[in-house]
Amino acid sequence: MNIKNLTPTTIGGIKRLAKQLKKANGVPYSAALDDASIQAGFRDFREANSVLSSARTFSVRITGHFNEDGARKTLVTHVQLTRGIRSFLRSRDLHVSERFHKMRIVADDHVEGHFGRASETFVVQSMAKTARTLQFMDATGLRPSTATIYPRHTYSKEQRLPGQDHAITWRDPATKALILMDEPYGYVESRSKERADWANRNGYVIQRLEWGGTYFPEGRTVCDLVSHVEKGIPIDGIMAKLEKAAPGFRESAEEWKLYDGIYDKPTPCEISERDAKSKAMSKAGQSRQRASARQGASLTYGMGLKRPNSSLPTDLHAKIGLALREAVCVVSERPGARNAIEALRSMLEDWANAETKGNLSNQDLFALYYGSTPRSADIYNELSYGKPTAALKDSTLASLVEVKKWLVSGYPDGVGRDRALKLTDKAITSLEGFETRG
Repeated sequence: MNIKNLTPTTIGGIKRLAKQLKKANGVPYSAALDDASIQAGFRDFREANSVLSSARTFSVRITGHFNEDGARKTLVTHVQLTRGIRSFLRSRDLHVSERFHKMRIVADDHVEGHFGRASETFVVQSMAKTARTLQFMDATGLRPSTATIYPRHTYSKEQRLPGQDHAITWRDPATKALILMDEPYGYVESRSKERADWANRNGYVIQRLEWGGTYFPEGRTVCDLVSHVEKGIPIDGIMAKLEKAAPGFRESAEEWKLYDGIYDKPTPCEISERDAKSKAMSKAGQSRQRASARQGASLTYGMGLKRPNSSLPTDLHAKIGLALREAVCVVSERPGARNAIEALRSMLEDWANAETKGNLSNQDLFALYYGSTPRSADIYNELSYGKPTAALKDSTLASLVEVKKWLVSGYPDGVGRDRALKLTDKAITSLEGFETRG
């Protein structure tokens, strides 16, 4: 990668670039720091240090778990904010905006996603979208919304903003006013007059956000804010807030760490939140005594999660994994069932890793729940527009019921097993309501 194209957004990133510039150009480190700062958009290192150190003081970890080339991997990076994410981010927001693809809140300083089978490039891009979206929310106080900025007479796709792409809506929680963030690729410039005419005709204002947007600035997307003149959020206010904010997160400028297997080292806030939860439970008295009997057949792993205090034979894990892989093929167009099965097999893979004390190789662990599916071609032949035949639906339901029996017979009663059974029941219920073809 050409270091001349790097635009670091953190003090650490500037220092790393300075070391590269020092080596490449043969200049003193102090001069390289100034050069790196200029490349990052500042006058010199003193200004960069002042702006970045004062504007962003809260480090948030973003973790991505995924499977690639038959191996389980974990990718970690950090984004610097001015406050903890719980102060402006709700769990609901993660489902509202696709910028938080597969993410969940772990602690005030940690979000993570389980991406299943995916490439490292895809995971990097997804985590970077999350980082930029967190920065945007932190700076502006806006929240993602499922609402539309268009009035009823412009509901049709043909009447919306010409060239609109990767657009998301933001809401001001105080005024309830809306604004659209439109992030098409740069070729939309050829339609600038058409977009301006549309705005004048329909009572909107469009302004380019030089901060860079949330989608994929390094992939040459641009970001236009679109707001209704009378009812929308004033764009100038957003622009002013982002001018004071630090530069947007960039994939090529930030530090990424790739780990083989599962990396789940807790963050500082995870530790403090866990300790606070433990103290609260210790004060619960009688309630805690009732819970202890229920949790007695469970072990703690990860950050306070429960798994059964026993283990399944590896070959039974393999049978369950194959059944779940085949079921995912069948319910690919049934989000409720698909999400439940994906969550179940991710959890069971974690259990298998814990039960074998990490002695399975990454390839063998991956194969249990994410390996090949020999019958996938036959299964897809029995699907039409995503709908299964009645026979395929019945056989899949029978397979999920069998999985449930294996879980019940193989694991003792407790909150760990309850979680697995709840996901299995959710998948079964969703699939039962799935309309068959013809």
